[in-house]
Amino acid sequence: MTDVVIVMLCIVPLMLHLAWPGKSSARSRARFGALGLGFAFCFFAAGRIAVPDELIAMLPPWVPYRPLIIYGTGLLELGIAAALFTSKWRKWGGMAAAAVLILFFPANVYAAINNIGTLASLPGPAYLWIRGPLQLFLLAWTYWPIRWVHAPASRFIRDAGSKIF
Repeated sequence: MTDVVIVMLCIVPLMLHLAWPGKSSARSRARFGALGLGFAFCFFAAGRIAVPDELIAMLPPWVPYRPLIIYGTGLLELGIAAALFTSKWRKWGGMAAAAVLILFFPANVYAAINNIGTLASLPGPAYLWIRGPLQLFLLAWTYWPIRWVHAPASRFIRDAGSKIF
């Protein structure tokens, strides 16, 4: 169920933007895509506070300072969300989001192998059949908004600007 919530958090701001009357540019769509990803990272951070014991269990026992890691990554996720909400830091937030998604995936594999975590009712590999595609979706979604952050203006805009000024 939480996987559906995560996908909805990502998609709903963009869908509302597209449904709003008026013209929509690629940059504005990317901005609303980043907004949705930021909401998803706020949701991830809230999970670190709401169910820390489940998330601590998802880390192998040999990992030191597991509670500190969980709370620290929650703060990191809030920072990523804040960066995604701002145009100045969106690119760095997107890159950090992609890195976090990749670096956290081994914990999902460990949880799947040991039947630990929020999807413990799904045995072993079944957990990864849900989590793996979700991670890929989030990675793709992360790339999409940040690629427009420093994209050059179109030739039409550059030419029009040079004629005006």
